Amino acid sequence: MKQLLIALILLFSLSALAENKAIRPSGSGSEDDPFLISKIEHLVWMGENITNVSTKNFKLTSDINAAETKFWNDGRGFLPIGYAYENKKAYYSYPFQGCFDGGGHIISNLFINRKEQGAALFARIGTTVKNFDFSTNVLENLAQRSKEFATVKDLALVNCNFFGKDLAAGLSCNIDFAMINRVYISGKLKSEKTAAGISLSCNNSCLEECETDIEFKNRECSAFGCFTSSQNTVLKNYLSLGSFQYSMDDYSDTRIDNGYGARTIRKTGKAKDASYSIILVGNGNYYLYNCLVLNSISTDRRKDKVITFSGSATVHNSFYSAENIKRTLNDDNKVGISNEKLKKKETYKNWDFENVWEIEDGVSFPKLRKLEKMLNRQ
Repeated sequence: MKQLLIALILLFSLSALAENKAIRPSGSGSEDDPFLISKIEHLVWMGENITNVSTKNFKLTSDINAAETKFWNDGRGFLPIGYAYENKKAYYSYPFQGCFDGGGHIISNLFINRKEQGAALFARIGTTVKNFDFSTNVLENLAQRSKEFATVKDLALVNCNFFGKDLAAGLSCNIDFAMINRVYISGKLKSEKTAAGISLSCNNSCLEECETDIEFKNRECSAFGCFTSSQNTVLKNYLSLGSFQYSMDDYSDTRIDNGYGARTIRKTGKAKDASYSIILVGNGNYYLYNCLVLNSISTDRRKDKVITFSGSATVHNSFYSAENIKRTLNDDNKVGISNEKLKKKETYKNWDFENVWEIEDGVSFPKLRKLEKMLNRQ
């Protein structure tokens, strides 16, 4: 009888969790009075009202443990912010165009299992920027006008579990005209086709001080540590504990400054053309400055390719671990050096070790200073 009572209480508790009721957060959504997010129900409310609040300001005021989302919606979990329902089925996505300030807090154990659309915290992030000059100095124009962009900053997504039929990403399925600052994402991603640590595609955007540590669960999908494709994008001070960047299409004007790929990934990609074991690769007008590759990707289909760009790419002062990586391709202007040197601050030219990076000289590889501080609160 006692065991039956416990089982009934547990069943009742799970049923209650599955209701995932939306709760309106305090605040008006203005810059001076943002909506204050302190519980998972506030994020549900944000998603349900995205068409009315997409341009508003939000601020996370405490850590959120979202483990209960595993029991929501008959096992389908949290609905990505920006998807709208019709007859209990998500049928279109709406972009988040405002500012989401994580306040240095952590959202942990968020669960998404969506077979009808992509899986990510946000369906789309980005806004419309009028009269943007794409004709000259695109990357400089992005930096100058980034205050007009949609913004996500100072946020950690820890131990996320996102599963989408065709697409899965940590932060958003699509980013366009967005500013992403100091964002950390770790967990598991699974998709039948493509998965990426931050976003599937990232265009006309600036990303700074971001880090991903992703385990890709489906070995038959194409997996990317950061994003699958990019155009007119600046990626600065990025640490990938998975694969770094991958693109087989012609994309232009993307710059990576102070990028760092660190972990060995094994066997991703179903089709031969999707099975490249590449850390950094691109076609088009890419600019690569001061980048490090610590480990290669291991696969039984292709040889290791460490840093591979087209003839029109600019590669400067980029290097890899000569101890960890034995085979390379197209290695002009890239340097293999010892792990001992990679643990020395003097090796990293133009890396900001006062404000952005930190290193225990002679002992460790570089780490992002502010993200380390955020995560050490756990």
